[in-house]
Amino acid sequence: MSEIVLKNPEFPLIIYIISDKRAGSTLLDYLLSCHPDAFPLGELSLLYGHYRHTGAGERWNWNCSCGRPIAFCDFWREIFERLKITEAPYTSLEKCIPSINIYRPVKKTIKESLDISKSDDMVKVVTDNCWKIYNAIFEQTGKKIITDSSKNAIQAWYLWKYRRGNIKFLILNRDIRAIAFSKTKRIITDNENENYSIFKNLIGSYKVAKQNRLIGNTIENDGGKVMTLNYDELITKREETIFSVCNFMNIPIFIPPSEFEGHTQHTIAGSPHRFEKSQIKKDERWLYFYNKKPILSLLGKYLANKT
Repeated sequence: MSEIVLKNPEFPLIIYIISDKRAGSTLLDYLLSCHPDAFPLGELSLLYGHYRHTGAGERWNWNCSCGRPIAFCDFWREIFERLKITEAPYTSLEKCIPSINIYRPVKKTIKESLDISKSDDMVKVVTDNCWKIYNAIFEQTGKKIITDSSKNAIQAWYLWKYRRGNIKFLILNRDIRAIAFSKTKRIITDNENENYSIFKNLIGSYKVAKQNRLIGNTIENDGGKVMTLNYDELITKREETIFSVCNFMNIPIFIPPSEFEGHTQHTIAGSPHRFEKSQIKKDERWLYFYNKKPILSLLGKYLANKT
């Protein structure tokens, strides 16, 4: 596969969304997908799992948003043919790199910590696979913009480090209390009480938010373009926020929709809202939940201020 040759330094453009799970990345990806020049890829990191029906995606049977399995989706079959492969390649770094300490280690910068990897060859294979898929989608669709809502900040760093084209980043933040509530209501084990699950998810979401900020700063200090957004403003000031994103990305402004309109093209994964018609509105159930749990609410506020 030939490397991307940029005739215009601004295009083609990859917009990579960094966030925690349950933080609104599907909403942001969906709104950006409504730009006339954009193709909504969804979570490219989950392509391999969707092809093999493993990992996240069971709620929609790991199908493409068109409703068909990845192996039988005409769009993805054409992408694989362009790449001269017969099945989905690895597109996630989650299991092939060591965990990175989110706190600045003694005598090491975050960048130095990120670059310490015993699996650098595999990292290059995965990032190369991602860039080849981006390129194939550009060639097939003619779209100037691809949105990738894979979320993982470490993967974002390596896509930047081994970049083969134009890529910019959006960090989406949400109140970690809302994220912890959503995660707990989404999955809670039979032997785990609710308070402990909320506590565990608050700590986990704090770590993710801290990591996202540190890696975002590292990308920016290395010359990358990184913009931070707030979930609540994305809901309540939708047009203003999307206009700001367009200006930051140097792409034409468009009017974002006020509702989900069902599936969009051939998207991978995301919240089930993407597959349904529904109004875009704030979910404030978590506020009422924490009214009855003031200690956990105070902990969430404290951790949010520490990120």
